Amino acid sequence: MSSVRRGEREGWAEGWSEATAKATSNILSSRFARNPLAHRSFAIVDTVQGIGVYNYEGRQLSTPRFQGLRPDFLSSDGLSLSSDVVAILDQTDFKTIRCFDALTGRPLGSGAEIKHDQEITKIALSQFGTSSMDRRLAFIDSNKVRKAASVVSCIMR
Repeated sequence: MSSVRRGEREGWAEGWSEATAKATSNILSSRFARNPLAHRSFAIVDTVQGIGVYNYEGRQLSTPRFQGLRPDFLSSDGLSLSSDVVAILDQTDFKTIRCFDALTGRPLGSGAEIKHDQEITKIALSQFGTSSMDRRLAFIDSNKVRKAASVVSCIMR
C-alpha cells in the first residue's frame, strides 16, 4: 500500500512539475519577463487587456490607456513605472512620451505628454522623490543622445 501512495505522489509531483515548467515557459516567453517594477507596484503588459498596474498584494490599481496604444508592440524600453507615475512611449509617434497617474490611470495634467524633436528609443523614470512633482524622466533618442525632463512638464501643460 505504501508503494501505491508513493506512486501516486510521484505521479502528482511529475504532473505538477510539468505544469510548472509549462507555466514558467509561458511566462518567460511572454512580456511578463520584462515588466517594470516600482517600490509599491508593478506593471503587466497584456496584448488583450493592455497595461495593468498592480500592487504587490495582487490588486489592480489602474489601466493607463490612450488612443493609439498598441500593447502588442510595446517593449520594455517604451514603458517605465515609478510609485506614482507610469510613462509610456507612444507607438504611433515615437517622439512623444505620455505620463499617467499610477494609482488612477488618468493622464497627468492636460495633454500629459512630453515631446522631443527626435525619435525616442528608451525611457526610464527616476525612483526617487516623494511625488510626481519631484519625478524625473530620462530618455535616449535615435541619435543616442541622453536627455532628462521633469514629469512636472506633463502636469504644467
